[in-house]
This record gives sequence, C-alpha cells and structure tokens, in this order.
Amino acid sequence: MENLKLVYLSWKGTCTNAGFLKAATNRFLHIISYGSISDKTELGGVLNMYDILRSRRSIRKFTDKNIEEAVLEEILKGALMSPSSRSIRPWELVVVRDKDTLSSLSHCRGAQSALIGGADTAVVIAADTTLSDVWVEDTSILAVILQLEAHAKGLGSCWVQIRNRNKEEGVTAEDYIKELLKIPEGYGVECVIALGYPAEAKAPHEEEKLPITKIRREQF
Repeated sequence: MENLKLVYLSWKGTCTNAGFLKAATNRFLHIISYGSISDKTELGGVLNMYDILRSRRSIRKFTDKNIEEAVLEEILKGALMSPSSRSIRPWELVVVRDKDTLSSLSHCRGAQSALIGGADTAVVIAADTTLSDVWVEDTSILAVILQLEAHAKGLGSCWVQIRNRNKEEGVTAEDYIKELLKIPEGYGVECVIALGYPAEAKAPHEEEKLPITKIRREQF
C-alpha cells in the first residue's frame, strides 16, 4: 500500500488532465478505503461523514502502539460535545489506560469482553441515573460519537455492552465494574468502548447489502 501511495502522489503532481485525475483519484481512494482512513486526507481526498460511516467497523484486535495523548484528548473532547436531553449531560467517562486495570476490566463479561485486555485504552461510559430518565439514550449517543471520532483519527474501537449483562451467574457486569472503578451508587454503566490502533483490517460496508427495505417513506 505504501509503494502504491508513493506512485500515486508522484503521478498526481504531473497529471494535467483534470477529468482523468478526478476519476483516478476517486478510484484510488476506493482502493485505500480498505486500509487506514487517514490515507484519504493525506492524498487530498474529502473525508466526509459518509466515508466514516461506511468504513467504520468493530475492531477487536489492536497493536501495541500507544494512542498519543493529544489524539485521545481530542477524541474525549469531541465526545463531550454530544447532544443530550435538555442538555443535562448526565454521563461520566472513566478513562482506563493502566494495563492491570484493563486486564481486570476485560473479565467483566467473560469471552465477550476479553478484547478489552488488548486495547490501549478503555472508556467506561456511565451516567447519574437520578439526573435524567433517558440516560441510556444520552450515553449511547455519546458512545457512538466517540467511536466515530476515534475512527476518523485512524483508531479502531469496539463497544462492549454492560447494562443488562452478567459477568457470571449472580454477578452483573455493571456491579463488577462499579466496584472495580469505585463508581458511586446512583450511577449506571451503559458500555465500555475499547480503543487502540487496529491490528486487523475489515472491508467497508457494501451499499448493495444495506437493508434498504427498512427505509419507509411517508407511512410504515
């Protein structure tokens, strides 16, 4: 991919046919969409929301590369811009980077949460349930925005559901995490978002496989 990119950039600087250049650029951007989304901006492509949605996939394998603090900070600030009912913002984010804590956190749901142990960072998304009767919706919106922001920066992420899930018989995942991270009573835990540089590549969503029949116009 790197050699292909260098060839393209060299060729792009010498091509004088605007129409051909545009067509070739679009084709090349389609090819590299199977790699890092950050390649698009480097090549001068337009990174719009549709690109992000189409190429974002759940990533469960991560490299050992650390997320730069500035990158993580911007992702978290972006999440704080999420809309919430009546602008109450009931959510709280617990950012976990300590390896031992990540390992303990990875046991919150058995095999389903094991991927957290390989992540660079986990963001536990909780909320003060006394502040809003739609805290589930508010935390879910924030979680998705956090994932999209992470993907736009070349990171991989995966949502691990916590609310209404069990760690084991008689122990909820929520109670386990609240005890582990000292989350006070009165708070609910919606999910954990695992973050890291991806160690796996997944093809973008295919438009022809979208459930278009679920879109209904004017009436059901």
